[in-house]
Amino acid sequence: MKPLAKPATRRPFCRVAAVMRRLLPLIVAAALGPATAVAGDDRVAAGRAAYQQTCVACHGANGQGALPGIAAFGSTDGPLAQSDDALVRSILEGKQSPGSALAMPPKGGNPNLTETDARALVAFLRAEFGR
Repeated sequence: MKPLAKPATRRPFCRVAAVMRRLLPLIVAAALGPATAVAGDDRVAAGRAAYQQTCVACHGANGQGALPGIAAFGSTDGPLAQSDDALVRSILEGKQSPGSALAMPPKGGNPNLTETDARALVAFLRAEFGR
């Protein structure tokens, strides 16, 4: 008796597996959230979004400080003169600038801000305002 259909080959399965191996990291990153698994340009974009949501009210859209006593990001002795780790620590723990009556609250007042978000913010600040 002759079989009704040819036996299935492994080729279609291998192609599907190859596609899934390439897509899986993207699927996982999307499921984890916007600033959890970011790098390069994506990290700067995530930082820009966090800046617009959390920082712009005090630091201004141009990074010059929207309120008196807030240092400009681009100035030589401004916040960006610090290391990335020092900036992340300031973002997460808050900062009282010398000579300023205002203090930045921990996480810029956003309780949902994570360390990953803070690192993305630093990447954005460096890309946008230099240094």
